[in-house]
Amino acid sequence: MTFLANCSNPLVCRDLDLLRALAAYGGVRVHMTVTVLDQELWRLLEPMTPNPLGRLAAVAELSAAGIPTSVFLAPVVPLVGEDDALEVLKAAAEVGVDAVMVQPLRLSAGVREWLLPRLDHRLPGVGREIANLYQGRETLAPQARRRLMAPIQARRDKLGLGRPVPPLCERHDQLALFGVAYDASEPNHPPA
Repeated sequence: MTFLANCSNPLVCRDLDLLRALAAYGGVRVHMTVTVLDQELWRLLEPMTPNPLGRLAAVAELSAAGIPTSVFLAPVVPLVGEDDALEVLKAAAEVGVDAVMVQPLRLSAGVREWLLPRLDHRLPGVGREIANLYQGRETLAPQARRRLMAPIQARRDKLGLGRPVPPLCERHDQLALFGVAYDASEPNHPPA
């Protein structure tokens, strides 16, 4: 049994004893979402979410307890969060994560209508500039994506955080609790 926690809430540390026990079997990994560190930008992009500094503190606590951790740096907002993304990478390395996954902003319906006017109100013209980078699509135009991601990926790789997230250990001896033997020849179909 494996357990993967994707979260953006430092309350995951409430279960530190359970996570530590699962980590002893190689069956747990915690991915923590950290979008930005800048406090003003955090309030603009992620109102009513846990403080990213608290999220990083939680990652540090989990990592120190021997629990495999990684950061999901997302969404990276072009023109607004690019510089801060580099700071998130540095902070992630300092707290002991072993990987960082990066994803640019997906400008889907709803997000577009909420975020772009909000950005324009605080940073006049930025919402319109961001919309131009997307060219009416949900994802960044290829050239804009390369420009956004190149320095972030270079920093991530320099910090050693660009490797794939290590897989969780698959343990099947728990099935014995239910009187079931695991057939390794059929990894996707445990016996009934």
